[in-house]
Amino acid sequence: MHREAPVRRSPQPRWHGADPATVHDGATLTLAGGRSCRVRPIRGSDRDLKREFLAGLSARARYNRFLGAVRELSPEALDRLVRVDYRSQMALVALAGEGGAERIVGVARYAAAPGSLSCELSVAVADTWQRRGLATMLARQLLEYARLRGYVRVTVSTFADNVPMLRLAQRLGMRPAAGQPSPSIIEMELLLPEVV
Repeated sequence: MHREAPVRRSPQPRWHGADPATVHDGATLTLAGGRSCRVRPIRGSDRDLKREFLAGLSARARYNRFLGAVRELSPEALDRLVRVDYRSQMALVALAGEGGAERIVGVARYAAAPGSLSCELSVAVADTWQRRGLATMLARQLLEYARLRGYVRVTVSTFADNVPMLRLAQRLGMRPAAGQPSPSIIEMELLLPEVV
């Protein structure tokens, strides 16, 4: 059985409590194996980086992320992924490389219906960056962001055979939700503590 190596984090990310749209640098992480990356909220200018990230995922990773076969997203779909309102939709990106050579190596996002206190979480990590603790770290930061925004329930919907996502959900404290949508799709849920 594989165990994730510990992740060393910088102090509380600077974007916590700030307007995410104005954060430029993000927080630096050192992952298992010594690799480091920078985490910050996604922005509209990340469109090309997001397209390259999705193109670099294995066919299986894209299938798991979008719950179906996807080769390439339309320009409109890509725009929807990078233009978030930082409230009912939020995404964190993990970036590796320097300056103009920077690339997205992981993304965690949530989306909620307007007025809902529940949101759905999704996470994708580049194949070469998996098993280093990045997915767990991104998801935990995003869960805290969602909690601070007043969300009380987070769900994950994934294929029943997507073992890495199911393990991630369990590490986050999620449990199977009542009334599963289908035998091939598992919905996990987590109740978040209220902000006092």
